[in-house]
Amino acid sequence: YFGTKTSITRNSILEIFADCYQIDWLKYLVEKPTQYLDFGISVQISLSRAASININYKYKTVYKNSKTTYINEIESIHSNKFKLSFKWKAEEYLNLKTEFYWNMNRSNDYYLGIENRKNGYLLLQDLQIIIKKPQINFITRIALFDCPNYDERIYAYENDLNYCFTIYNHYQKGVRYYFILKYDLDWIVFQLKFAQTIYDNGVQYSYEEGIIDPESKKEIKGQLILKL
Repeated sequence: YFGTKTSITRNSILEIFADCYQIDWLKYLVEKPTQYLDFGISVQISLSRAASININYKYKTVYKNSKTTYINEIESIHSNKFKLSFKWKAEEYLNLKTEFYWNMNRSNDYYLGIENRKNGYLLLQDLQIIIKKPQINFITRIALFDCPNYDERIYAYENDLNYCFTIYNHYQKGVRYYFILKYDLDWIVFQLKFAQTIYDNGVQYSYEEGIIDPESKKEIKGQLILKL
């Protein structure tokens, strides 16, 4: 394993890591010893006190069984992940964040000799308004995603209510948006979140309690905190 962090200029930082390792026995979904390479590079640029850009790229070797008529062949997949993030504190009360994700997996077909490329995309925009008197915090996001294959799914962190943690799995094609309202008084905190995902392909998705609407998925959360 190798990692380094250095300042390129006064306002920019470069981070690089590489991890090479070998597994000498079978593992889940991989029925032979395999060698791996993980590599990543990150650039953080401070444009001003109020704005910054982060650029991240990660490469990873992935293996999995590829079922054939008689035996399982081992398929080698080259996983590439790219993320571009722009944060801007436009005003004292207004924060903006724009992020773009791109996942690309490249593999070779053993029998046809064809290189397969599968891509997944996610573009999201966050907006946060903070009002000090009264103490109101309003957060909203709209996200456009196109990840037709599960291997190219994209996870992205979401703002949520207090003591809640959400990393949403963007899969298939569609739009997701949410609104969060937080109202803080001296003795009580009221919070509400509404989120909806609208799919563009009309495919049903199953979950623990049944079948999700083939075209949309809604979520409503509420929280009331009393300060005693």
